[in-house]
Amino acid sequence: MSPSRHPLLHGNGARLALGIAAAVLVLAAAHRQRFHAVAIGTASLRAGLNQVATATADPRPNLVAASGQWLRKGRNGSASIPSWRCVFGDGSEQGFHACVANDGASPSGPFAVVAEDAPTIALLITGGLAPGETLCAPVEVAPGVALVVDAAGAVDEAREDDNRLAPVPVPTLQPVALPTCVPRPTPLAELSGVGWAGFIDTQGFGCWPTHLPTIVLDGARVANDGELAAGPFRVGPPDWQIPDLPADAVRSIRDARLGGTFSMSIDPDNAVAEHDEANNTIFFVHATAPPTCTPRPTTPGPGSATPTSTATATAEVAPSHLVHVPAAVKAFGLGGP
Repeated sequence: MSPSRHPLLHGNGARLALGIAAAVLVLAAAHRQRFHAVAIGTASLRAGLNQVATATADPRPNLVAASGQWLRKGRNGSASIPSWRCVFGDGSEQGFHACVANDGASPSGPFAVVAEDAPTIALLITGGLAPGETLCAPVEVAPGVALVVDAAGAVDEAREDDNRLAPVPVPTLQPVALPTCVPRPTPLAELSGVGWAGFIDTQGFGCWPTHLPTIVLDGARVANDGELAAGPFRVGPPDWQIPDLPADAVRSIRDARLGGTFSMSIDPDNAVAEHDEANNTIFFVHATAPPTCTPRPTTPGPGSATPTSTATATAEVAPSHLVHVPAAVKAFGLGGP
């Protein structure tokens, strides 16, 4: 049929064609409007969720009963080598060290640690913890007794369900040769410290598994290996205010307070009388990047003649003390005794 004779181009056919075209345009416009409305609605929902997330970020501190450990009674020889320890007497007596952390967003202010069966008797009192700070200190508690942090509710916390430290079994001591602590003529405090920066958390591997998120950790640790409590004093730069540090105790702080420094000074104002004032500089150990984990060949399964692909998972290399940061961080006293 000739195009000029098509029924849709003449008379009623032409009117029908125009009507159909108009309807198509209306439907298209409506579709665009609905799509635009959905896009606006999605954007508004996303913005609303962001506002809710921002509004619900809790600005309060949060005290955590982090860990506990029985140690031979004595004192550490150096903050940089916390595993080195002299002992009192024959080294057979053990004491409990409790670690309390503030993983909240603001300073905690003063609080106490008590035994669960004697909530009115303070075993440890401190002026508080900064955000990201941990205090590990000796407490006189009997075996089998739990500890409670801030049982009196002095600190308005983001959470109250993580303040109990369950009893830690007393370990059986192994016969090891440890030096006996030499008595000092005058009881004083003795401050020293160590810092670390740029360590990659390899999350259990001895190499860096690139398929996992990169977590870089920095931290500093200050120990009091004297006979008397110390404080208040400060550490800087930038400015770490320490309200108190009991004898045979350590304070650690992570990340934000370091500010990229290569060294920090402990008690630069000489507010604390010490046995030795010459060891009050914290020098930071700056890490080099750990080696990247290399893929290993896929082991052929039963009935397979040859492997057809290579594994993309990282090789499970035994953790190294140099790059396995969680173990190193615990050794330095950040989040553990």
